Amino acid sequence: MTFSLLVCAQLLLLKLVRCNIDPTQAYERFFDLDGVGNVKLYWKYTDTHITFELHGQTTGWIGIGFSPTGGMRGADIIVGWVKNGNAVISDRHGVGNTFPPRDDQQNVELLTGAECNGWTMLKFVRPLRTCDENDRQITKNTMKVIYAFGAADPTDDDLTPINYHRMNKGVRSMILLEGPRFVTPLVPSETHSSFDILNNVSAIPARKTYYNCMLVRLPTLPTKHHVIKFEPLIQPGNERFVHHMLLHLCTKNEKDVTLLNTNHECYRLTSPADFSDCVQIIAAWAVGGGPHILPPHVGYPLGNTSEPVYAMLEMHYDNPNLISGVSDQSGMRIYYTPELRQYDVGILTIGQIVNSYSNIIPPTISSFKHYGDCPAECLETVMDEIGVDHIKVVGGFLHSHLLGRKLRVRHLRNGTELPNILRDDSYDFDYQEGHSLTEEVIIRKGDALQVVCDYDSSGRSTYTTVGLATENEMCLGFLTYYPKVPLSICETSPYLLELLQYFGV
Repeated sequence: MTFSLLVCAQLLLLKLVRCNIDPTQAYERFFDLDGVGNVKLYWKYTDTHITFELHGQTTGWIGIGFSPTGGMRGADIIVGWVKNGNAVISDRHGVGNTFPPRDDQQNVELLTGAECNGWTMLKFVRPLRTCDENDRQITKNTMKVIYAFGAADPTDDDLTPINYHRMNKGVRSMILLEGPRFVTPLVPSETHSSFDILNNVSAIPARKTYYNCMLVRLPTLPTKHHVIKFEPLIQPGNERFVHHMLLHLCTKNEKDVTLLNTNHECYRLTSPADFSDCVQIIAAWAVGGGPHILPPHVGYPLGNTSEPVYAMLEMHYDNPNLISGVSDQSGMRIYYTPELRQYDVGILTIGQIVNSYSNIIPPTISSFKHYGDCPAECLETVMDEIGVDHIKVVGGFLHSHLLGRKLRVRHLRNGTELPNILRDDSYDFDYQEGHSLTEEVIIRKGDALQVVCDYDSSGRSTYTTVGLATENEMCLGFLTYYPKVPLSICETSPYLLELLQYFGV
């Protein structure tokens, strides 16, 4: 009797273990596709292939696709299911808002699949690039990933029109290659602490664009520490208002303490003078982005006597419908450690100076480019100042507004153009996620950088100026690099008179 009970207990345990729908391995990259945890995507990649693990809260079929527009037409679609204990995967293509037919050439390989407790898991691999006209290439650009699932498996051996997903669907913009490592844990041997910096805006102004700045005092730390992660804290319900936020360090440690934790409009002549030296960016987040984890060998310095005491939280509120009476306590959580890493990291803002006189975009043009340079002389001067002959870029992100379509950071050395440091030919204003470079890029003394922004103003009937408002434009890149040099901003703009002459004004 005892032996029988033991065997039954072991079989029950085995069944529970086999029914585990946790990821089958450790992944650095993860995305909650539907935003509520019902459709989860994990992935990894090599130079030639990408492996996906798709989890869906359904006992029916589930699929993802890569779409040129966010719809089904022209999409490269992968659908699978687990039926009677057997997993199935299929390579398909979208022809419209109907069920997708199978490709003649199947370029997806099933690795494993399981179903239990109301969940289905499929793990599969496909090449980054194929020769099939029905497949889309997986690139470093922002890609529109569509997903869908059904309540039941196919009745027969394959999908039929009756299996069309109806309302169980969605689309998300994602960076699959060199995107953020959301699943990467913090270094386990380190001691970690965190602090929150939160706004206390009683009412977001009923204006299309509003920049709020708030001065805060950083934690008092007895020795130097390293910031190693930050993440956004968006007040639930305010996601549509919070467009981006920046945490600036202030170089002067003498401040009017009555300004602490009070709200002021940024970039105005009436803004407090104590804000003027708060320009060094320590953390940056924009709409659609997630947490940012620094590589394990770098951290942003914080806490010793030579480091700033104060910081300024800048928040861009986007309120196109002029809604009034909305309060906000959004902000950032900053993680830090006393175990110093090998290098101090810095963030360098490059591109075009942001003011209404720096450039304009004519209307009704499908492609118009702006350029913002970081000259070799600027980089060389600050490298000499700390005695280094190069810096290394570990990541960054690109930024423009509604007209931006293609953005890149060019890298120039001795008159020769090297591979782009950052590039996105499918820029999405609503998904401004950071890039974590697979290989660090070395910028040497004498190198120059240039941000190029390609705009589409086909839908505009008047000129668009550079500026802070969402309807204005920007052309910026933010590079995370090490070792840290005494340079925060490296921007240029055209001469106004030459610009006006060019447009015949």
